[in-house]
Amino acid sequence: QSLGANVTVAEEGDSDAFSASSSELPGNTSDEEKERRRREPDDEGKYHDDPLWYGKTQAEISYATELEKSNGNAASRDGDWKRANRYWKNALKGAQKLQDADTELR
Repeated sequence: QSLGANVTVAEEGDSDAFSASSSELPGNTSDEEKERRRREPDDEGKYHDDPLWYGKTQAEISYATELEKSNGNAASRDGDWKRANRYWKNALKGAQKLQDADTELR
């Protein structure tokens, strides 16, 4: 009798043994399924797959992306290239999340 990643419940000599992997058990899903659900919005339309937009809607992510881009531009005008690069990377992540090719290229 073992209850690990693979579950086997049987007594010695039991021909009707139950054996299943953890992904086959009710209530368990594969890692790919969990990742897919994590990347999709919840019932309220909010995303939870990245700290940059944790709990934000698509409109809020779009606003935050534009804000990060603007902050990066301001930091570059000030000559702070390290900070500008960080802002621009965040803006790129937001554009990729929104699948906004126009913002990705600018």
